[in-house]
Amino acid sequence: MEICLIATADRDGWRSLWNVYCDDQGVDMSERGTETIWRRIKESDNPTNALIAVGATGVAFGFANFIIHPYLGAIVYSVFSLISMSIILTGAKESPKP
Repeated sequence: MEICLIATADRDGWRSLWNVYCDDQGVDMSERGTETIWRRIKESDNPTNALIAVGATGVAFGFANFIIHPYLGAIVYSVFSLISMSIILTGAKESPKP
């Protein structure tokens, strides 16, 4: 398992997980809304970021979208909590290995 900042090449994996997450939450996210979030994630001057968890087979099975606030000291804990929640919500078929 590898957890890293999302890259342009991760777009399809992120999008698939994002759609599952929105469905699970009962959110009808528009295409425009999804594209806006992706654009913000990829803009270097925007505080919106994302991590993606990828298994040994190269399949993405977890993600965390987050915003870095300069005054938030517990960002690492918050991000990894979100990843754990995303893995559960997406019903990952590949279990993470320590």
